[in-house]
Amino acid sequence: MAGTPRTSRTTSSRNGLPPVALQRHFTFIDYLHLLWQGKWWILAITGAIVAAAFYYTWTRPFVYEASARLLVNTSRPPTGIVLVGLNGQDDRVLRNELMQMNAHETMDAVARALLRKVRSGVSLPLLRSTQGKAVPLKTEEDSIAFIAGRLRSVLTLIPNRDADIVDIRVRTNDPQEAALIANTFAEVYLAVNEQNNRANARRVREFLQQQYEWTRDTLAKAEQALQDYMSRTGSMELDARANALVTQLAELDGKASEAHIARDALRRTLDQYQQQLREIEPTLAEELATVSSPYIETLQQQIAQLEVQRDLIIASKPVVASPVYFQTQMEQVEAQLTELKEKLRQRTEELKRSKLGALPPPPEGGGPTAALQNLRQKVFELSVQLQAEEARLAAIESARKRADEEFQRLPAQIIELARLRRTTGSLEKLHDLLSEKLNEAIIAEQSVFATVSVLERAMPPTRPVSPNRKLNISIATIVGLLLGIGFVLLRALTDTTVRSPEDVENTGMVVLAAIPRIPVDLTARDAAMIAQSGDDAAFYTRFPAEHPLPPHLISHCNPKSPIAESYRSIRTALQFATVDIEHPLVVITSSVPQEGKTTTTVNTAITFAHAGYRTLLIDADLRRPSTHTVFSFGREPGLVNVLIGELAPDHACRPTGIRNLDLLTCGPIPPNPSELLGSDRARQLLQQLRQNYDIVFLDTPPVISVIDALVLAPIAHAYVLVARANETRIEALIKARELLERVSARIVGAVLNEFDISTTYGSYYRYYRYYKYYHYYAESDKRRRNVPRSPS
Repeated sequence: MAGTPRTSRTTSSRNGLPPVALQRHFTFIDYLHLLWQGKWWILAITGAIVAAAFYYTWTRPFVYEASARLLVNTSRPPTGIVLVGLNGQDDRVLRNELMQMNAHETMDAVARALLRKVRSGVSLPLLRSTQGKAVPLKTEEDSIAFIAGRLRSVLTLIPNRDADIVDIRVRTNDPQEAALIANTFAEVYLAVNEQNNRANARRVREFLQQQYEWTRDTLAKAEQALQDYMSRTGSMELDARANALVTQLAELDGKASEAHIARDALRRTLDQYQQQLREIEPTLAEELATVSSPYIETLQQQIAQLEVQRDLIIASKPVVASPVYFQTQMEQVEAQLTELKEKLRQRTEELKRSKLGALPPPPEGGGPTAALQNLRQKVFELSVQLQAEEARLAAIESARKRADEEFQRLPAQIIELARLRRTTGSLEKLHDLLSEKLNEAIIAEQSVFATVSVLERAMPPTRPVSPNRKLNISIATIVGLLLGIGFVLLRALTDTTVRSPEDVENTGMVVLAAIPRIPVDLTARDAAMIAQSGDDAAFYTRFPAEHPLPPHLISHCNPKSPIAESYRSIRTALQFATVDIEHPLVVITSSVPQEGKTTTTVNTAITFAHAGYRTLLIDADLRRPSTHTVFSFGREPGLVNVLIGELAPDHACRPTGIRNLDLLTCGPIPPNPSELLGSDRARQLLQQLRQNYDIVFLDTPPVISVIDALVLAPIAHAYVLVARANETRIEALIKARELLERVSARIVGAVLNEFDISTTYGSYYRYYRYYKYYHYYAESDKRRRNVPRSPS
């Protein structure tokens, strides 16, 4: 299949041969089969994670969430006076309110309110520690600090970006407690907010109170000074002209102070807007600030002069003007002011369009572009207002200078009296103004309320928000399945054991046969009852009647089974491999212990014996011999006895009870097995035995463990390596092959034991249906189940 996933591993050869690349090809069906094989791993991992999640979820206390909502008024509270320069700051009000809500003072105030409710009998589990035990608190301050700390862990303030709303969310283990805390926080913050707002108005009122008291005292002193001067000099009243000058100077002093305050306020406000605009567009702020033109400046000066003239006419009306004359002058001045202001408005609009006409219009929905356009508009308008205020201040100063020059020409006595009257008049006006503002501030302080209101009170929740048991178990199930699948696939992809004949072939060896797992369920009594001849029936009498026969005899006990057929395929391969050799000597070994080499040796020898070959089976494992136990023989006499000259070969080779098959057991275990097998005596003995048998099999120890099998290479005609599926590592198999190749051993091929074709993958798995079709396994099992049993 094109694009088939594969895993590869390269193993270098140590005898100069090219490295062997091990590759495993996986198709989509292979992956599905791997998952089916590892279903118990997947279920176990999923079950463990689900159990852990179940335990965690069911042992965690329920968490309830109550939510209250506060509506924040972003407009400034009234304070009784105009706060110049604070325009455009409404967008920061909500942020400032959030900071105030999170302040330590607010949390402490809420903690005090909760503590008062606890003392009145309200239950508050918040006073317990995280382990559920009550915390011993010595003082009230300790209690407040502890409750405030717990409040920060359970309370969350979430602003709404689309509205001036703040959500107060409280999560605790008790629904009543969650609602109580949320509502208490809302109530306490309303009081805190109102107190803070009134504090601003109170500071304004206190400032005005101080100024009022100072002005009152100063006015009293000025009046006393005027009275003393008049008593001392005998002067009573000023003439009409002096009185008019004093009134005019007092009016101009007030107007000058007012103009100074207005100009400074405009400058501060304009500086703030220009700084904001400069951060966005550095050059545009200076361009918009330069809005003057000679014509506009002239109009502003004329307007300022006319306004000063109008104020002086109003101030001098009771002294020098008749009603008709006053009305005529006022109408002339107002007409001129109206005409000049209209001309100024038109010229200002023209300049405004020239400055702002190239700017893109804001989108219909507003947004950042609309805010920027609004900022530009304010900078331009404030620049025009500032120029007008400076022109007004210049006109006032000019009028003051002219009036002061005229005032200096009066006689000295009149000047002093006028000065005292002028001071007293100015202080009286300031006293009246401060008295009016103070009354306004007092009223404003009492009328200031909180700028936040409770939009929605918290209700005790009926359902917990945590833990979500269904969601947790669902997530745990999904995570468990994914981890289980990942573990199974990773285990398969990183597995270095021989799993299929394909893995053996990838090591460079021919697979002679793949032997399925041999069932151990046929007893000696059952085998005797289905024996083909009397000799076979007599053979089984040496075994306990009710004990299962060893798997080494499956080729003799059940010769029609697919397992026996697999061993016969080994026989065929060996026949072809030694077709030119008379009386071949075959060594069967493995890479490591417990791979089934003795089972393979015995069954292969039985298949040759069944084919009519005079076969000799030699137990050449002089370290851990086991062949004698297969046939219920004693270990002695055997090969070692013959090699040391104690016994003739003919007397040591014993019939096994299977026609054409003899056995030469190990004998006593020698201290030097490898030297004994590699001796000339062993070579001569094996040559002699070959003459008496058609084929000789040697069961030897593992190649990697000891060198016993390697020393037989000069006289052995064929080597067969045995591997065990899912146990033998590919590296070990390659190492065994390399060791045999170093001594020039002729490796015929390999045998894979305990191979379950239904649990593998790759091309061999695709042939599984043929095995099922021929009922190999079922037929053998059925035959064993249908064996008649004699009563015990």
